[in-house]
Amino acid sequence: MSELTELREKIRGLDEKILRLVAERLDVARRIGQAKIDQNLPVKDYKVEKAVIERARAIAASIGLDPDFSEEIQQSLIKFACNVQEETKGRAVADSPSRARRRILLVGGQGAMGRWFAGYFEAFGHDVTLYDIVKPALAAPFPIAADLEAGAREADVIVLCTPIERTGEAIERLTHSGTKALVFDICSLKSPFLEHFRKAESAGLKIVSIHPMFGPGVKWLNGRKILLLDGAHPAYTDEAKTLFEESSAELIRLGIDRHDELVGRILGLSHLVSLLFAGTLAARGPGFSELRGVGSTTFDAQVGVSGAVVRESPDLYFAIQALNLHSPELLGLFEEQLSAFSAAIRGKDRAGFRELMEKGRRYFEEKP
Repeated sequence: MSELTELREKIRGLDEKILRLVAERLDVARRIGQAKIDQNLPVKDYKVEKAVIERARAIAASIGLDPDFSEEIQQSLIKFACNVQEETKGRAVADSPSRARRRILLVGGQGAMGRWFAGYFEAFGHDVTLYDIVKPALAAPFPIAADLEAGAREADVIVLCTPIERTGEAIERLTHSGTKALVFDICSLKSPFLEHFRKAESAGLKIVSIHPMFGPGVKWLNGRKILLLDGAHPAYTDEAKTLFEESSAELIRLGIDRHDELVGRILGLSHLVSLLFAGTLAARGPGFSELRGVGSTTFDAQVGVSGAVVRESPDLYFAIQALNLHSPELLGLFEEQLSAFSAAIRGKDRAGFRELMEKGRRYFEEKP
């Protein structure tokens, strides 16, 4: 056996040992998850995670390993440890005899996010019913409500997984349905139906709003954010919060009137940059396969983001851009920046270009 073959065999053995240790670590993490359940503790513990990462970096430095590499490994281990703990907690909660089962009606339940929420609520032991004007191509795995108003009167919680443009109509129907349920939407924008929302509040509907900052492809909520948006009745937000406290998602509260301005920058601007990047490459010039073959780290990272964006629903992404009342202002700022960079580049203005970059650097270095 050659030396190279022997070394490769040794690598295979080490890989097996590493994976067996990872499996053992995840088993311990699962037992920690059960202990957290017994002590009524949350899945995420940022103080403990910080200590784990700092310890890993210190160990790495002491044995000649790159601390950044060690931290990257530790972040992945923490992520999957939280995943198994979230799964453990979900099963425990669903099986608990003291668990308060809620009757949850998902309006727009045949859509991608509707199906995601159906799986989420079922995993936590709730009874799920779907309502949708779109008839399923195949038999749905959950009961189907034939009538929205009748289904609403039977529900404890109603989740509007409807398109942005149709959410106002759904709120209006629920306002006159006689339901006593807690109602909340999950839309990416709020201003298109905010008038309906306010009228429903005034009419006595228990309505609130949330925004899951992720799409239907997400399996675990570890590291994900859910925005809980206060309206006139923060107590309704408190009630909605209880439906997600058992997950490992980060729950963030803010006023509903503040939402669209922030989302314009968080989603609208980032989507637009990604679409322009893809559109500019597609307009003319070398083919994608040629560019990808010689791509840099930055190019590959941007392709990853833009590629995900262009595969999403054009109707949803159009709504996020066109229906946000803050879009015109944001487009103006974007055009100003594009013009400024264009002038610096065309005019070979090194100082001006440097100052534009410095302005962005200072913004990202802003202390919380």
